[in-house]
Amino acid sequence: MKYVSLITGASSGFGRLIANALAAAGHTVYASMRGLHDKNAAQVGEVAAYAERHKVDLRTLELDVQSDRSVASAVAAIVDAPFGKRPFRVVIDPASDGSAVTYPVIDRVREEFLRRIGFADLLRPTDHGAA
Repeated sequence: MKYVSLITGASSGFGRLIANALAAAGHTVYASMRGLHDKNAAQVGEVAAYAERHKVDLRTLELDVQSDRSVASAVAAIVDAPFGKRPFRVVIDPASDGSAVTYPVIDRVREEFLRRIGFADLLRPTDHGAA
């Protein structure tokens, strides 16, 4: 089975290694990082070169996990991706202490994604005991 994954902190270190490994295994991977056009422009080029050289589906995506605006923008880009190319796995770069970041980021991405595709009502709690 092939997966579509969103990797945060993929400019270097474990995030980059995870992105490359998943792509090499045949999965579609969104390698997200901050500063695509300035701070990490060189890394964006390296990701593109890796994808071309290995003929894998590895894409870069601007994402700052500490910015609600950035998360919303990234989710908008994901929603615009073709069906079957939208990530549903989220991996957090362990170097940024993923244990403390994982669930809030996943929750924010999930909430924004559901809003964008028109399923915000799934975010409301349900009353299972109502008659």
